[in-house]
Order: sequence, then structure tokens, then C-alpha cells
Amino acid sequence: MTPKRCFLITIPLAVLAVLPSFVRAQASGRVRVDKNLEGKDPFAMRAARGPVLTPAPASKERAPRVPTDEAAASAVVDDLVYVKGEAAPVACVVATISGSNGLVAAIRNETRTFPLRAIERAEIAVSNEFRRGVDALESGKKTGSASEFARALELFKTARQTSGRRLEKEWATAKIVETYSALGRDDEAASEFFLLCRVDPCSPFLSSAPLRWTNQTTLKRGSSPGEKNLTEETAAQWLAPKENPSGTFNPTGRLLAASILLNSPKYSKEAVVAMQALAALEARDGAGEDEVETCRAISLLAVEQLWRASVLRKPTEREVARWEKTLEATPGELTPGPTFLVALGRKSLGQDEQAARLFMRVAALATDRFALAEAAAKQAADAYERLGQSKLAQKIRADAARRFGE
Repeated sequence: MTPKRCFLITIPLAVLAVLPSFVRAQASGRVRVDKNLEGKDPFAMRAARGPVLTPAPASKERAPRVPTDEAAASAVVDDLVYVKGEAAPVACVVATISGSNGLVAAIRNETRTFPLRAIERAEIAVSNEFRRGVDALESGKKTGSASEFARALELFKTARQTSGRRLEKEWATAKIVETYSALGRDDEAASEFFLLCRVDPCSPFLSSAPLRWTNQTTLKRGSSPGEKNLTEETAAQWLAPKENPSGTFNPTGRLLAASILLNSPKYSKEAVVAMQALAALEARDGAGEDEVETCRAISLLAVEQLWRASVLRKPTEREVARWEKTLEATPGELTPGPTFLVALGRKSLGQDEQAARLFMRVAALATDRFALAEAAAKQAADAYERLGQSKLAQKIRADAARRFGE
């Protein structure tokens, strides 16, 4: 059988924020964080995160080489891992990437584990279908085209189904989550992400998790009522610390479940309790540095999720300032949702100029978060209107109509 044609994908550890051209012209009171906890304080340092998957230049295709057992089932290629402080990349076959166990790779028939924070980036070979899916997803982000997102969705599903490589299957699932979110179908995105939670309780794909940051569904699109009810019932099964579908300590699954159910008439009380527990989350005794960092990131996200209740009342200046300090400790790729809530806090204080800038940042960053980007663009336009900048508000609304109106 002819080996499947493969391409390379880069995994950088940072996300750059670029605003669109028309922009160029404490935690809630329920959670107390002691500043004297030093290393245990989740706000004491900026949480580190594992790789965020983005495409590398297609021109970096390499020729196949002798496979390991893991690689033999799919495309016969090697990967490159760029380690911080090392001049040359490590040629290998990446077997797994985990939020608790780092990156495990085979190097000349030996196994080596890299802590995620030690990796600058990694180039991972994937199938042609996966590559085409990435291209379609990126095209959809640029144009707002639902048809491009739909094409990406089918390509990622094909890649997941046909690939013999476990890593590509998991990565394709994360891309399916992102694509459903980009389509505004957050309930279906959640169902897919729970599959990743079964594989790894400390998922390295945390930045893809379809956490809820708005207290309403998307204005233009969304899942069916039946899908929404099914997702809520599934989420309820993940609220327990261990008695969940994975049968083990699973902070990632619990975080998503609590996020989905915070405003549920049926499960909100249990969801708040779960989110409060996650806000104080610490890694298990003896856990490695990757699990410690993942738990720190989840703790920060849980604290930030609790702001959703605070924005429904008028938060104080002191509260919003505390939120901003928390945001500074949050990994960059996880900040669009919390930034939206900070912007709502500034809006409630009558600080429209600050709020408008933050809303615009979210609208620009959340290109694969339809509901979040749509809400942020609307809030930004309204804020600029209140500031007397009607022309800018009109431009934002026109761009939003193009992005969200299809």
C-alpha cells in the first residue's frame, strides 16, 4: 500500500493577538484567595500551558524514514521537537502529548519524555485530509464562511476515521471541537471534547475546550434544543470528581461540565459547587510539573468562570481590578473568554472606552468561537456608539454582519 501523503504541523507555545484593520484608527466574592499562600496561590505566577496546535508552512514537507511501531500504522514519517535552549531540533516520532505526562517520543528505538514547558514547538506529520481541514478552518476564520467551516468539519472527521495514528485521531477531535465552536454549535463541540476528556483527564487541548463565557446562546446559530438537552445531561455525568464517565480524577471534564451547567435550572447548584472546588484545585500528590501546570490553568479558568454570575450584578472597581490581575496570570491562549467578562465589568462601571477596546480584542482573537466573537463584536459596537463614535460602530457592525450573518 502506498503510504498516505503527509504534511507537517507546528505546535507553538504562544498566541499573537492581531486586531482587524478597523480597530487601528477577583475572582467573584464567592471565592477567597489568600495572597500569602505563595506557591499555592494560583495567582502567584502566570500558569504555563502545553502546545497549542497550529499549522506549519506546507513547504516544510519531509521525506519518510524508517518507522517505529507507533508510526507504522499510518504515514511513515518522522517529527521534529524543538526544545528550548537547544540549537537543533530532535528528530523523532511523537507517540503522545498529555497535559499530565508531557510529550512522549520514540528516538532511534528509545523512548524520551519532554515536559511540555520545555518545548518551543514541535512539527507533527499528519494526513492530507487533516492538512486540508486546517486550511479550510483557517479560511473560515478569515472570511467567516460557514461553508468553509463545514468543509473543515468533514475533512477532520475523515482524518480521524482513516488515520492509523493515535495522535492524529486525538488532534483531529480537538479540531472538530474548534470547528463546531466556530459554527456556533457549542453543544456538539462539548460532546466531542468529552471524548478527549476520556483519553486524558488533563487534556493538552484545554485551549480548545468549548467553555461558556456568555450567559446566552449565539444570536445567529446554535445547536438544536434536542442536542442542548442531551449535552446538559451528559455534562451532569461529569460533575463528580471521580464518579464520572472516565472513572478517575478528571479536572478537565469537570471544568467543561460545570461551565455548561452554571445557568442550568436543573443543575446550577451542583455546577457552582464543582466550579468553586476547581477554583481551589491542586495537582495530586506526586504529580509531575505538567499536571501541576495544567491544574493551575484549570484553577484560573474556574475562578474566571465564576465571574459570569458577578457580571449579572454590578461588580465593584476593586473586583474588576482583581479580575485583571487574574487575567495576567492566565496563559495567553486561554484569555479571550475571561477578557470578555472583564470587559463586561468595565462596561458596568461606565468605563466604555476601556470596555470597547477589550471587546474588540476578544472579537479579533475568538475567530473560532462564534458565540463569543459575535457577542463581543455587538458589545464593542454598542460601546463605541455610546462614546459618540458612530462611524466606527457602523464599521464594526458591518464586519460583524459579514462574519456572523451567513
